[in-house]
Amino acid sequence: MPISEVYNMDCMEYMKNIPDKFFDLAIVDPQYGIDIMHKGGMPKHLGFKQYKRKDWDKSPPRKEIF
Repeated sequence: MPISEVYNMDCMEYMKNIPDKFFDLAIVDPQYGIDIMHKGGMPKHLGFKQYKRKDWDKSPPRKEIF
């Protein structure tokens, strides 16, 4: 894999095919359960635009991710 390439894909699916300790750094966006502390990804004290609710951010990451 060339250095400094960006892939727009489901990182968790892609990384299943990569051996452990392959990357020095991987910037990914797994589920973090951010809706628990925030409202739609924005801090509650800030205003936000109304968007359809999504459930992708309501739970902590699955154990298989780690």
